[in-house]
Amino acid sequence: MWTRRRMLMAAIAGFGAVAGGRLAMADARSAIIMVLRKRLWFLQLDEAGVQQFATDLAALGVVSEPKLKMIQATAPLYRRIDFTGRHSLAMALRHGEERIVSTYLLASDFFHNGADETKVIRYVRLYQPAKNLDACSAPFSRPVITS
Repeated sequence: MWTRRRMLMAAIAGFGAVAGGRLAMADARSAIIMVLRKRLWFLQLDEAGVQQFATDLAALGVVSEPKLKMIQATAPLYRRIDFTGRHSLAMALRHGEERIVSTYLLASDFFHNGADETKVIRYVRLYQPAKNLDACSAPFSRPVITS
């Protein structure tokens, strides 16, 4: 015989199993791609470049993998809710999103093209100025034109 208590316990166990399964199946790459698509929806991103950037950034390990997995596990909610409040969860999410987005924009040709939002943004390589000491690693540099 099913009582209300058993039904509630079964529902909680089912919800826990689904949440645990989603968390176990989540990966950091998918979360990085989801953040880029959510925050840079207005830009044309090269899909192959986004995939490569997500692979490179996840391998570098500068963004917390458990946090990325949590974002991926809660993807249906994350995509629909805009966290604009001043509470700690919203501020922490925005901080993480901004780190990923700024890293992507610095690693792409976006600033080399004069921050032109009409052009397709292509991933070049991760922005690591201490490691890559060449002209490509300075996204804000412009050629000197003498007339």
